[in-house]
Amino acid sequence: MTQELQKLQESLVAQLAQDIQWLQLEKERLVREIETLRTDRQDAFSRRELLQQQRWAKQLAKAISDHLQHRLREELQQIAGQMMHPASPADPAHSNGYSDRAYQLIASLDATLNTTFQSLEQDLSSYQSALSQQLSRMHNLEQQGEAILTSLVSRLNAVLEQEVAKLPASYRFAPLEDQRLASPSPDLQPLDWDVTPPSRSYPPRPAPPVAAPPVAAPPLELQPPPDRPASPPTPPPPTQRFSTVQAGLLLVLLSSFFLSLQNVILRVILKSQSILGWFQWGGIISPSFGNSVLILFLRVVLVLPVLALLARWFYPHVWRDTQQFLTARDRVLQRTVIGSGFFLFLSQLLIYIALGQIPTGIAITIFFIYPIVTLFLSWVLFGDRPTFFRLGITGVVLLGVGMIALSGGVAGAISLSGVGLAAAIGSGIAFAFFVIFTQSSTRKLNAVAVTLIQFATIFVCSGLILALVPLPNQWAVRVQGNQWPSLMIGVLLLALTTLAGYLSNNFGIRMAGAARSAIVGATGPAFTALLAFLFIGELLQSFQIFGVVLVTLGVVALSFERLKGQSQAAPKPNR
Repeated sequence: MTQELQKLQESLVAQLAQDIQWLQLEKERLVREIETLRTDRQDAFSRRELLQQQRWAKQLAKAISDHLQHRLREELQQIAGQMMHPASPADPAHSNGYSDRAYQLIASLDATLNTTFQSLEQDLSSYQSALSQQLSRMHNLEQQGEAILTSLVSRLNAVLEQEVAKLPASYRFAPLEDQRLASPSPDLQPLDWDVTPPSRSYPPRPAPPVAAPPVAAPPLELQPPPDRPASPPTPPPPTQRFSTVQAGLLLVLLSSFFLSLQNVILRVILKSQSILGWFQWGGIISPSFGNSVLILFLRVVLVLPVLALLARWFYPHVWRDTQQFLTARDRVLQRTVIGSGFFLFLSQLLIYIALGQIPTGIAITIFFIYPIVTLFLSWVLFGDRPTFFRLGITGVVLLGVGMIALSGGVAGAISLSGVGLAAAIGSGIAFAFFVIFTQSSTRKLNAVAVTLIQFATIFVCSGLILALVPLPNQWAVRVQGNQWPSLMIGVLLLALTTLAGYLSNNFGIRMAGAARSAIVGATGPAFTALLAFLFIGELLQSFQIFGVVLVTLGVVALSFERLKGQSQAAPKPNR
């Protein structure tokens, strides 16, 4: 009986694994065929439109020729009749009749030509509108097909997990997360649309093996019954490597490290610090508005070309989509994407000002009010009413921020600048608007193209402020000649940490998912405070540390709640 159950379970799991592989092949084939059909349809529409225009031109020329022949025949007949019966030259009314007749003929011909060309223009506009509607419908069908295939694969995975969970513990396979490591899912890497047109023959569905286990699962090990003597102990299973999700979470944690280190580096640029207790360095430029814009501009100048080179690797058609975005008539999408870039520029500028005024850990902790602001913006703009749990988390986060903001008046605490606190709060609010605008933008435009346009917007905004906006003396850019080498070293470190954080976060989200990555990314305030303590010896009072812990726990709890909501909203298999 045990062997039969083992064979049945192995056969079921192997067949489901083969079905999933076949569905993934079908998905790739459907994507290639849709791209081929789109190209063929565009070529067919272009040829049909050209033939239709030629046909219309021939019909128009024939109609004009027939009309002119008819008019010319009538005029010749009239002239022949007048020559046979000449009128008296003294009759002015007769000559005026000829002039009026000529003007009427010219006006009639002009009206006929205008009517013909207007009808031709209307026909061309209607054909263009129909072509745009058909292309939009094909795009929607492609998205629906991808969603259906993704849902089907998820449902098969859920069925497989349930079937394995029903078996005793001794008969189960290794976790599915470790199986995915051997055969990663296609959604962990960008789709390659540059493929050759596929053949019309469908690939044969692979037949499942009779009694062979899946590739990623270890062989089953049976435990002896209790009434029999125990067999010699089996050797411990080999240590398994990191699963894909674990590797993704590690990359997100590495991204949080680089972003926190970036904040510490910026603090050193604006305020002189003791680095690791060994030497004193920093305070290269004063933390003014103009200097913050200058640092932001120099950092984007170094980061933007590298992102432009890497963009095609992440998404092959990024330049095509960017060109279509710039030349399209969808003004709403253009305003949304450029608006997201502007709010990202405003958020980074304000956090730069805040880091020059208040300690690093406190500034980043206050900045992390943005999930709470995003929650209320979603309620106001989209009607997404927050739950009682989210409202409770909001209270916890606001309590932590309040403790940090009011700690400046506590005896023995660090004096906090009101300008720095206001700048950190404004940075969090601006970043919440950036999140809302980015979510709306990525529904119509690829995320890689959106990111590239956002960094270009930061470049333009900071460049315009430096070049065109007159600033007061206390806000102006003040960099002496001997400060430029040290400033460029600091900006280069900022650019390197920005690129490392962006790439680690991008790959980590693809491997672990956005919800799990948000949980790890929520540790940013605590991570920043820890790195500031280790690298520059920045100490916080117990009251402030408690506020940092409250904000961190609140944001982590909010991310856990979203992950739980996504898992509950996932499609369940039909029994």
